[in-house]
Amino acid sequence: MLLIDIVRTSSDVTATRSRTQKVARIAETIRRLAPPEIAAGVSFLAGDLRQRQIGVGWATAKIDV
Repeated sequence: MLLIDIVRTSSDVTATRSRTQKVARIAETIRRLAPPEIAAGVSFLAGDLRQRQIGVGWATAKIDV
């Protein structure tokens, strides 16, 4: 699974107030994770990085304003 899929799930969860929809969206994403991706994917969805830095700095992140 790509990181963008995790980010979209996080965005979808943030956009809804329904606990049922939040749980369903997170469960759907977790089910699609490959076994080696589960720990990292769940950590990202929980907002807890497995390592302190992810190696992406401001120069790497191109933001069009």
